[in-house]
Amino acid sequence: MPSFKDRRQQKRVEWAKIFDIFQGKYTGLMFERQAAILERLSKVHQDGIRCQGLKDLECVAELLRLTKEKILNGGDGLVPSLLKYLLICRQPFLDDKDEKSVTELQSDLLAFTDALTDLLNVENQDITTHVSELCGGPKLECRPDPFIAAAPSKEGGGVDWEMYSTPSQEADADLLAIMEKTQIVPHFTKALERQDGAPAQLTILRILRRMSASTAACCQMVAGTNVTNVRNVFAALKLTRGSEGTLEIFGRAISDTKDDAHLSIIVEILWNVLERQKETKAASVLGSKDFAIHLHTLFRYLSINGHRQAERQLRNEMVIICISVAVHEPQSLDVLADIGFVDMFWRFLAHGELELEHEDVAKNVTEGASDYEFKRLGLVLVKVLCRTDRNLNLFMQAGLMDFMFMYLDYKSANPVVMSWTLRQIKGLQLQILSLLDKLIPSIQPTFSASSGNTRLLSFLRMAMEKDCGADEDGFHSANPHEEEALLLAAVECIWGAVCGGQANEATFFKNGGIFALLDLLESFSVTMKRHTLGCLLDLVENPKARHHLLEWRTNKNEQRGIGHLLIDLWEAEESKLGVPQGVNGMLLSREKPLRGIHHPQRMMKSRRTDEDSPAIGETSENLRAKIYSLFCKLGFDEFHQSLSVQHRVKLTLISKYLDFKLGEVWEEISDELDYDGIRPVSPDLECVMAAKGVVVEKAERVVAKQQDIVRRQQERNREEEVQFYEIFKQRESMKRRAEGSSNQRDNRESIAGLAGRKASARAARRSGLQKPA
Repeated sequence: MPSFKDRRQQKRVEWAKIFDIFQGKYTGLMFERQAAILERLSKVHQDGIRCQGLKDLECVAELLRLTKEKILNGGDGLVPSLLKYLLICRQPFLDDKDEKSVTELQSDLLAFTDALTDLLNVENQDITTHVSELCGGPKLECRPDPFIAAAPSKEGGGVDWEMYSTPSQEADADLLAIMEKTQIVPHFTKALERQDGAPAQLTILRILRRMSASTAACCQMVAGTNVTNVRNVFAALKLTRGSEGTLEIFGRAISDTKDDAHLSIIVEILWNVLERQKETKAASVLGSKDFAIHLHTLFRYLSINGHRQAERQLRNEMVIICISVAVHEPQSLDVLADIGFVDMFWRFLAHGELELEHEDVAKNVTEGASDYEFKRLGLVLVKVLCRTDRNLNLFMQAGLMDFMFMYLDYKSANPVVMSWTLRQIKGLQLQILSLLDKLIPSIQPTFSASSGNTRLLSFLRMAMEKDCGADEDGFHSANPHEEEALLLAAVECIWGAVCGGQANEATFFKNGGIFALLDLLESFSVTMKRHTLGCLLDLVENPKARHHLLEWRTNKNEQRGIGHLLIDLWEAEESKLGVPQGVNGMLLSREKPLRGIHHPQRMMKSRRTDEDSPAIGETSENLRAKIYSLFCKLGFDEFHQSLSVQHRVKLTLISKYLDFKLGEVWEEISDELDYDGIRPVSPDLECVMAAKGVVVEKAERVVAKQQDIVRRQQERNREEEVQFYEIFKQRESMKRRAEGSSNQRDNRESIAGLAGRKASARAARRSGLQKPA
């Protein structure tokens, strides 16, 4: 589409006289004179057509419409002059008024584009080519055509999906919005159907590819008519059910043409249309039997003859289209089986591993990054197709189980499996494990009969040893995210395989499984804790689990058990939410006892009937609901003797969690009624007010009980202090009495010793007096 540039000097055109010549009673058949006018206008507009002031653009649209009518009425001599004038139309438009925006020229551009595309009704290949090039439209940065320039690949091989996942919409959005309101898609669809030449078809396809960036244009392609209002696409589909739209023409084209450039563009258009499935409902068309046959033909052709990298990429894109159709149109699953697509696709996917006999598969040897992507995408398609029992049985009979376990065997000697790199094998193993996760519930007898449980456990054990760094002491990883991801998967496995089975639960309890799960609650993220608590809640439905939970003690302190851990988790949740607390963790807010300052703000709006309220949705976002439920199973009175005052105070609040949560729900109901301007009838209003009052009343009771717990503890502390003081005084009195007795004994001993020493001295003196001189 031409662009705009500044005003230039240009001669005035007498449009009224020109229209008189084209429509006059005596001049209407003067084709040579009309051709001369077109030649003259080509010279006048050689610098561009005015789009403001003289309204030349609107007049040019009328001129093109009149010229088309003349050519259809036998004025073939106008064709060369018209072609020359169409070349002039490629020049930038002249703006007489300082760069008006595209939206301000909307009416003129609509008329011009409609008149231009209306020329496609003239069955002339040269006119079609010129109009197609002129309507090339906003130049979208679509993915490079792989059949013109080789598509780049990521380092280390592989398809660069980001390169062409979606055409980047860097074009003029205003101009595209105007073009999508015209008849451009239906006109070019009809022209595409009439054209036999490959160059003209390729040009038209490129235009349709550019238009497929518009949702409204995609709706036109699906409906086969002009749909400017997306909401009316369903009515348009109903009205044109018997007509052939753009997608139907594409379906015949991909079956008839072998031109790779054409196929590449058509596949990209189908991809763009499917990306807007919510508005277009394109999967209902692509999933029909007639179109599925076309997809079957194209996929078979690409799988057999796809030797170049670009052709293999195109084959992979076809698999993605089939996945999207199968996901959005469940009826297509049986259709694909009826036309033989399921059997054919499986032979191309697994012929190397299972050595399937097929006349064509030998030509397509698995190699390279594109074929690795084909394997991965193929496994995704298999998972989608297996949603029906019919397709699942087809795959199982064709060897799906053997195919999967070839990749889940570290000692596999299959040459195809061994041809992949270690990184590629791990990627395929993940795809197969995901596939097994969906299939095992439906194939449980077959899976067990083929020793599937043993083989899968053997693979997981080898994977732990080789890839995860596991040893006798458990799992270790330098990457904490990797370690947590594996443990999360292990908890999920326990939740699915152990919970609900008495024999499995008994074995799990016997081997200390409850203790291992509780150890996980002391560390890791909130996600891990939420998952572990959910698993424990299902396990505690077994009465034997309660004893194991109560016997558990933390690794850091043997005096702390499950009660201490759960209350610590509750306090951590309250701290994260910013719930106000008093001394010793006492409740402060009577009206909103559970809400914190960091709670997500509730938006005032009306909810759908199937939408959870914020108060209910909050129960799945934090751990408090699960902690309350676990205490309900274990009993709230079980822990009072072993808990501190602060923990007992918090446990009192936890025991009323459900009552306070119901109060939040009633408050939300009241707020939503006020927002919608609805006043309940008096009895209902009294019920709502009573519900709010009950919350405050129960909060007061909780506070009173918490205060009583603190008061009793303070009294007990004073009694213990008085008792300690009495004991201290008794000990001091006994100590003084003991010290007095000891002093008396020492005094007597001192007196006796002194008397003895005096007696000895006297005896000595006597003996000295009696000694001879």
